[in-house]
Amino acid sequence: RGRPEIYAYANCAVNYRQMLPYNNRSVDMASQPLWEHHDWMLPFEPMPEEFKAQYPWNWKFDSEWRKNITRNVRREVKEHYKSRIGRNELLTEQHNEEFTQWVADRYFNGNTSMIQLEDLRPPKHKRIQEYFKAPKTKISNA
Repeated sequence: RGRPEIYAYANCAVNYRQMLPYNNRSVDMASQPLWEHHDWMLPFEPMPEEFKAQYPWNWKFDSEWRKNITRNVRREVKEHYKSRIGRNELLTEQHNEEFTQWVADRYFNGNTSMIQLEDLRPPKHKRIQEYFKAPKTKISNA
């Protein structure tokens, strides 16, 4: 048996940009050199000027900023991640269909019935939703 082939279907939203593919999905990641600049990474679209205005170096650092930066945002972060569950499930479904067809075309003359994908997920105790079960702590203004 030879070494395994690894293909990644990764999307990423960076700095307020829309969710876009992060990598070239037809590149075998196992054959790529480690710790080097990779040609398999796809370029991002330029960031709109309206979003650039939200960079921290454009903020007004006053008492209002201090009040907002020290508030507890645990609930908002948790809701943010919950709001993405549907989108992530849809992307997974789309990726699975696309990848299944790609493998079928490459190895099985287009016959998708020969392919069964496994759902590899981290153990429940390692999933992101679980990270937010830490006890609340009081933030000191000192």
